[in-house]
Amino acid sequence: MKNNIKKAFTLAEVLITLVIIGVVAAITVPTIHNNSIQKQTITQLRKVHSELAQAVTMSSIKYGYPDTWDYELNHYNFFKKYLFPYIQISQEKVGNVKKLTKYYELSGREEKSLYVMQTNSQVVNLASGNQVFIGEISGIINTPNRRCYMFDVNGYRKPNKIGRDLYMFCIDSKRGVLPFSAENNEGQSITLTREQLKKGNTWSCNKNSVGLFCAALIMMDGWQMKDDYPW
Repeated sequence: MKNNIKKAFTLAEVLITLVIIGVVAAITVPTIHNNSIQKQTITQLRKVHSELAQAVTMSSIKYGYPDTWDYELNHYNFFKKYLFPYIQISQEKVGNVKKLTKYYELSGREEKSLYVMQTNSQVVNLASGNQVFIGEISGIINTPNRRCYMFDVNGYRKPNKIGRDLYMFCIDSKRGVLPFSAENNEGQSITLTREQLKKGNTWSCNKNSVGLFCAALIMMDGWQMKDDYPW
């Protein structure tokens, strides 16, 4: 006579299996989520670069190459004259930066010093979903040979942090559209090494700094955030 006893998992075995599944999910789900956000961020960042590059090309047909543009104009009027006509805008001057929300450095400190983040800096919504911050006062970031602007690649949504969803691009008189990096004694944008972009400067792309070099780092790495990117 055959034994009709059926084998089954014990309660302990079921619980152990569920714990293992939970641990694996806890490890993998955040990674998958972060990878997805990073890809979305890079997609939007590339849109910003593409929009600016196309606008500079189109504007050059009318006004000549950027080295002939009027860098005596204030930041808003410079952007409005040379770039606005060639970038799709959904809302112009939607508000002032400091009145909309709080913004942060990559270090986590609240941003309080950059000229593009001052109270009177204007925010403009682009049709691509990005925002551009246009400061009206000068500073070390802007020189007689370039104009720099901050872009928020996901609008008002958090984290509103430089190097995470806030990135800076510049219009350089000699080299066109560049991610913000550094300038030499003549005020010209210069190319830094990867190591220099990551550390050694107030603007470096690391979690102890402001993070303004992060767009340059992403572009240098082939439009990707490598494992050592300070996400």
